[in-house]
Amino acid sequence: MASFNVLNYFNTFGNGNCFPIPSDCRGASNATEFTRQRDKIIDAIRLINADILGLIELENDGFGPASAIQDLVNGLNAVMGPATYALVDVGVSNLGGDAITNGFIYKPSTVEIAPGTVPAFLNTGELTQGPGRFHRPPLAVTFRQLSTDATFTAVVNHLKSKGSACDPADNDPFQGNCNGNRTRAAQQILTWLATNPSGSNDPDVLIMGDINAYAMEDPIKTLEAGGFTNLNSPNSYSFSFQGQWGSLDHALANSSLNSQVTGSDKWHINADEPVILDYGLSFKSPSQQSLFYSNDPFRSSDHDPVIVGLSLTGNGPTEPTAPVVVSTSPANGAIGVPRNTQIILTFDQPIQKGTGTIILRRRVLPILDTRTTDIATSPRVTLDGNRFILTVSGRGTLLNRLTLYDFTFPAGGVTSLGGSPLANPVNFSFRTRFD
Repeated sequence: MASFNVLNYFNTFGNGNCFPIPSDCRGASNATEFTRQRDKIIDAIRLINADILGLIELENDGFGPASAIQDLVNGLNAVMGPATYALVDVGVSNLGGDAITNGFIYKPSTVEIAPGTVPAFLNTGELTQGPGRFHRPPLAVTFRQLSTDATFTAVVNHLKSKGSACDPADNDPFQGNCNGNRTRAAQQILTWLATNPSGSNDPDVLIMGDINAYAMEDPIKTLEAGGFTNLNSPNSYSFSFQGQWGSLDHALANSSLNSQVTGSDKWHINADEPVILDYGLSFKSPSQQSLFYSNDPFRSSDHDPVIVGLSLTGNGPTEPTAPVVVSTSPANGAIGVPRNTQIILTFDQPIQKGTGTIILRRRVLPILDTRTTDIATSPRVTLDGNRFILTVSGRGTLLNRLTLYDFTFPAGGVTSLGGSPLANPVNFSFRTRFD
């Protein structure tokens, strides 16, 4: 699991058709710059190779075929292989009211959005998205790991920066502009998560993203007081500003998830690198544009990604259970069974053909007349969901009148869809009628 601020990843340029102000398109100023930016971001994500990635500073243009997040997924899959990544579609045209937003991509080969859950975002209270908004909406998604059946909820965040002033009461001389806003947002995120917004049945929660607060500041301390543990040292860093380094990007696990964390670190591909190495073409001569650029992960953004290892505790991969017979037709001991009939075994789950031989024995003493049917090859054997059907009507297969029959169905004659075979033979008897 990782989070990554991708520094205004917009695939709309200049005075385009951006949201909410058409002319407020950020990031690359033209297609050439965008290609340079895109190549660096894709290479960074390729090397992070996370099963789940929370993204910050995406263009807020939805989740359709032309959206920025879909463009990023397309680029990753072109490099890493078809269907390597998929996006989480939140189901709204714009997630929040700002030009940038949060998002998730994930590897469908290893995880899925947990069945019965829905992506959820917070856009009320301090996180309101109308005029005068401060933050981007936190996005919570519950994922299920396919190999272990374990689930947890990941929450990606992007709170108000220190770059511009808020209400004077919320600005702090030491913790920067808008410290009060970020602190209230942290408290309201805790309150929101306590309502289980995604509908998860698992208590594990991981908060990640660009909190825009350093490790010892009030917003992080509020999250810690709410039961979350900062997974990185207070001395770690993810961002540099005017020659000073600190951590604006964090990963915090709640108490139930903390024991399942195998490690956490910040990959220093950006904070340590000079701005001149980024994708931008401005203020660089043609030779510098070539000399200082490489389509590698270094200075792909201005924030370092945060990477967390998880060893999730689940129920383990679901083991196939053997099918069990719940009824037979005819029932054991039945009388007056038609001579041309179907013998039906109903199981507790869908089935598929196994192997073995069905034995239908006519009890006429002292000689026992036996009919056999190969399950795998006989055209008289059919399946219908959880029902096994043996047809005995038609020329040459009619049952004798007023005759007692013993029916034996072999162990392994059917299997579950997962391949688990019927454990024991099925035996029952019935008597036919006269006509």
